Amino acid sequence: MSTKSTNTAKATIGNLVWDDLNGNGLQDTGESGVSGVTLQLKDKNGNLVQSTTTDSQGNYSFSVAAGTYKLSISVPTGYALTLKDAQSNTKNSKDSDFNSSTFSTANFSVTAGQTNNTLDAGLIKNAPVKMIDIGDCIWNDIDANGIQDGNDVGLAGVTVNLYDKSGKVVSTTVTDETGGYNFNVPAGSYSVGIAVPAGYSITQKQVGTNTQIDSDANPATAKTDLINFTANNYDTDIGLVAQDTSTPKAPGVTIVTDSNNDQYINAAELNNASQIAVQVSIPTGAKAGDTLKLTDGTTPQSKTLTAADL
Repeated sequence: MSTKSTNTAKATIGNLVWDDLNGNGLQDTGESGVSGVTLQLKDKNGNLVQSTTTDSQGNYSFSVAAGTYKLSISVPTGYALTLKDAQSNTKNSKDSDFNSSTFSTANFSVTAGQTNNTLDAGLIKNAPVKMIDIGDCIWNDIDANGIQDGNDVGLAGVTVNLYDKSGKVVSTTVTDETGGYNFNVPAGSYSVGIAVPAGYSITQKQVGTNTQIDSDANPATAKTDLINFTANNYDTDIGLVAQDTSTPKAPGVTIVTDSNNDQYINAAELNNASQIAVQVSIPTGAKAGDTLKLTDGTTPQSKTLTAADL
């Protein structure tokens, strides 16, 4: 009579979650284990098999049947995973085996009775987030020279947006009674933009060499360039120019009668001239210095437009 034996010996999987003080991805002298960290053992299809937490020394262990598994870790607040497979995985019993993006190991297999105590996780403490201020002033550039000077004053109630490097709005504020604004955000790359108030346009960009009194926004986009802010910045300013919304004035026209019909205007005829109102449409886009040509049907005249005519 013969009997058939079945090997039911369990495999052991472990070993350590440790504080990687120098961030080199290896367990070095003086680096201790981290207690109370939760680890999950999953099968090759991602189904949970067992869960445990590290002991006071940072150790953990699973006893399982032979098979293919992977491990996942719940990284404690204030920590991140160190680099994986340091030194090209040549020190497997001393390196970290968890991917910092997936918080998991790769799949691995164990046989009945096998012990695999090389599956470790190194943790590094997150550096504190550095907060900085970005701001200064949105102002009325009265003389439209692109520089804060003379009688230029801040504009209250202007909406200011802070954009990240992808162009997404990450914070919004409104200027105070002096035109001032401020964002307190983590250091990084941002651009500043505004909602241009009705009746205004953006002034010239970055005139001169003094960055504390120029305007930093592109007139076409109403936004600054993307800037890498590593420290407090209080000179990101935007100047606005008030637009002339008054109705254009028609130039005055003098009508003179050529009494003797000699096709010339003499002094007497000029003295008897009368001023009458004539509505003349000024072409769109006309500006000071342009010449407007007029005629009464026989005598052409020219008028140089001034700012008062527009």
